[in-house]
Amino acid sequence: MKKEKQKELIDKYPKFFERIGPIGFHCRDGWFNILDEILGCIYKYCEDNKHSPIYGKSIIDNEFVFPSITTIKEKFGSLDIYTDSSDELIRGMIAVASYLSRKTCEFCGRKINVGRTHGPWIYTVCEVCREKEPRVKELEWTPSTDQYFD
Repeated sequence: MKKEKQKELIDKYPKFFERIGPIGFHCRDGWFNILDEILGCIYKYCEDNKHSPIYGKSIIDNEFVFPSITTIKEKFGSLDIYTDSSDELIRGMIAVASYLSRKTCEFCGRKINVGRTHGPWIYTVCEVCREKEPRVKELEWTPSTDQYFD
């Protein structure tokens, strides 16, 4: 992901990154909106549940802390987000983001005519970007059967 887009997310959701610092996002720009939406949902959930004993207590000072995002990456054609702590609801939100990424072109963010490549590299890519990307064009591609629309 471009550095400017990474910075935008880090600046918008700083509490996820303040303990470990910048991590680098190892995915393409097409998933920016998915990341923005899911980080926004998790952020709001954490803000609303600071008082809750569910999770978020620091071992050191017993103060509420937001979970740290330790890794954001593409893996086997889908988005993976790792945290240092979470509860069932946060893990569910992350699973939704991963699911949505498998229906969204990782290059441009389109949700129409998206499929996945097969072979040594797995990409989630739309037909348009598949034709533009030489590395992707050479791979076998299967369109997704359960796409969603905005």
